[in-house]
Amino acid sequence: MNEINILIVEDVSITALEIKKSLIKMGYSVTDIVSSYEDALQSIKQKKPDIILLDIDLKSKKNGIELAKKISENDPIPFIYLTSDNNDDTMREASKTDPAAYLTKPFRREELKSNLMIVLNKIQQKNALQSLGREYYYDNKSKKIYHKKVPIYLGSNERLFLQLLVESKGSIVPVNVIEEHLWGENAPLAENSLRNLVYRLRMKLKDLPIETIPSFGYRLVIKD
Repeated sequence: MNEINILIVEDVSITALEIKKSLIKMGYSVTDIVSSYEDALQSIKQKKPDIILLDIDLKSKKNGIELAKKISENDPIPFIYLTSDNNDDTMREASKTDPAAYLTKPFRREELKSNLMIVLNKIQQKNALQSLGREYYYDNKSKKIYHKKVPIYLGSNERLFLQLLVESKGSIVPVNVIEEHLWGENAPLAENSLRNLVYRLRMKLKDLPIETIPSFGYRLVIKD
């Protein structure tokens, strides 16, 4: 994964600086240290962090929970709550915002590191999945396809053909490119084989439109 940028939203400056020092030692980049709701929103807009470390008790009119709600309204960014308040009502309200994790102050560097690793794994998993529309998802890492979270079994050539269609991002894939990819450069014309392959794939992915472009090729219609 590329460099991970983290925003620290913490109104105790000595705590914020200690967190920043730890993050840099771990190999992360700190986009900013801010202490208020308003400054956090401005920093998010300008610097687009990958992860936010978010203190619940901010010294501003709106606290970290309200900031989390605002973040979720726009482009959701995973965040880890930092808090010294274990009040049941506070924690209940905080849980409604779907945080990636909680860290109770004071926390050890190892706790921060392990929680960040959990968040990074979630980010990687999310980035690997590509929506094809109609509740189909394609895993760009494993090259598997899911419908409503249920994996669909594909044969090796079906999987290779679907990979070509997905990677073309809605563009037409010519027949000769498909045949060479599936059966090799010197393979004899495999028109019937390709037609049969397309038929089988359409039967397995009934709600996913694979268009035939007569005398040219095929394309996958991707709808968000």
